[in-house]
Amino acid sequence: MTMMKPHRTPAAPTAAELRRHVETARKGLGRTVGKLASKAGDVAAKAQSNAPDKDRLARLTNRMLDRAAHPGRPAWRRNLVPLRTGAGRVARTAKTHRTAVITAASVLTAAVLARRSRRVSVRVTRR
Repeated sequence: MTMMKPHRTPAAPTAAELRRHVETARKGLGRTVGKLASKAGDVAAKAQSNAPDKDRLARLTNRMLDRAAHPGRPAWRRNLVPLRTGAGRVARTAKTHRTAVITAASVLTAAVLARRSRRVSVRVTRR
């Protein structure tokens, strides 16, 4: 295979032009690196200012994971006497005022059914 000899055309850059081009590229690269370094410094400063929040978040996460690992633990620690007392009071009131409870339940049921029927009719008309 024969090698071609280099030839000079008027469009080919000279050595001085290539040096100027390389120097311009170096300066531009230096500015880019400087900008990136300043951004990295800003990010590092922000990360250090958020360190207490990260610690608090880590503690909260650990506490939630501990609770998730033992789901039944809060139930047996809880004092259920006030809950039972309140439930007994509600049951006695419901027995005493049966008519009022039945009326309230009926009105609530009618309101829910009316709302659902309105939603269904709106969905049908939009299609």
